[in-house]
Amino acid sequence: MTDRFRTLTIAAAQLCLAWNADAGTLDAPGPPTSGASAMYTSSDLYNRLTSGTAGTKRSGPFVEPATAPGPTGHTIDEIMAVLPQADNANGATAVNVIAGKTFWGLRTDGTWGLKTGTLPLQSLNPVSTSVPAGYYAASSLNAVDSDLVSANIKSGVTILGVSGKPEVVDTTEAAYPAVSNQILAGRKAFVNGAAVTGTITPGANLTGANGALTIPIPDGLYSAGKTAMATDANLTPGNIRSGVTIFGVTSNAPPTPLPKTGQTTCYDSAGTVIDCAGTGQDGAWQKGIAPPTPRFTDNNNGTVTDNATGLVWLKNANCFGAVNWATSLSSANGLTNGYCGLTDGSTAGQWRLPNLKELQSLADFTRMIPALPSNNPFINIQYDSIPNIASPYWSANSYAGSNDSAWYILWYNGNFGAHPKYAACYIWPVRGGQ
Repeated sequence: MTDRFRTLTIAAAQLCLAWNADAGTLDAPGPPTSGASAMYTSSDLYNRLTSGTAGTKRSGPFVEPATAPGPTGHTIDEIMAVLPQADNANGATAVNVIAGKTFWGLRTDGTWGLKTGTLPLQSLNPVSTSVPAGYYAASSLNAVDSDLVSANIKSGVTILGVSGKPEVVDTTEAAYPAVSNQILAGRKAFVNGAAVTGTITPGANLTGANGALTIPIPDGLYSAGKTAMATDANLTPGNIRSGVTIFGVTSNAPPTPLPKTGQTTCYDSAGTVIDCAGTGQDGAWQKGIAPPTPRFTDNNNGTVTDNATGLVWLKNANCFGAVNWATSLSSANGLTNGYCGLTDGSTAGQWRLPNLKELQSLADFTRMIPALPSNNPFINIQYDSIPNIASPYWSANSYAGSNDSAWYILWYNGNFGAHPKYAACYIWPVRGGQ
């Protein structure tokens, strides 16, 4: 054996002794002629640590290299530099890693080395607001709960980024909730969170029965533009007083003619009855309209209607006695239901003192004592056998020749004249008229 060989042998022995101290047994895993003698290199260890490379052992028997090997592999310091270092501050533990997943623990509190995570996999529960600890896969909240949509959220409210639908509003009404017969048929409304379908029918235009004062209006919902029309076959232009328009119908009737006086007999200057032909007297012409039949209607409530003029007279022609003109005005104007035999429901201010022409409209110039139509229903008419002296009736007209006097009429013969206003005359109240 040469000195060179001895030197190599000693060096090899020293190297083996060094590895024996740091790496375990010096026994080869197998004879050189066996592939089982192959071992990983330091480079395999380094690469495993830095990149996870699996490493590759030689296959087959050991073959002496044809030439001396160059500097290869990694030193222990290089390997140590890439080894995991302890991190007790940020190192993960099993509760930080998904259950079933492995990891290398870096903590020195008993959790160093290969470990398996215990952090449970969780999923959000659409029927619970509780969120337990665990790992949650990426998702969207409306995928977890399909009810998280705009149509289910009140207007003006945003829940988890979803804004409420404008049509969704609070329908709570405790005091006056609508019911079906208060909503138009075929329409729906939400009342206290529930849909209510209406049953009330749409209202239509109405036409009343001919001459009916009242038009029954059935239940219904009447929109703008619907009308209720009263009808009366007698509401024609010819039946309306001249110059008057009623409900849009304008009169075309001629002015009302004066009534007939009632005189049909003619007289000469001596008072003898003569033939009327050619006399020019009223009995010859008989102008005016004939009075209606009946002339008067007793209303059985203390009033009488003159069918010729439409005026309503107090049936009692002497309820107040004879008074001065000022008192006659106030007494007539203050007359009301319950006085003078009235049961007509009239109120103060509806009655008045008649004017002279209204009083004259009652006169019948074919009669005397009294000068009123026969079979009239009035009572207590005052007339005296001495004409122009007693029993005059006040009119509401002052006398133009002397303003301290007023016109009166006598029912003895229908004459009229003027009396001082302080004189005492009778009162015959009237109401109505144009």
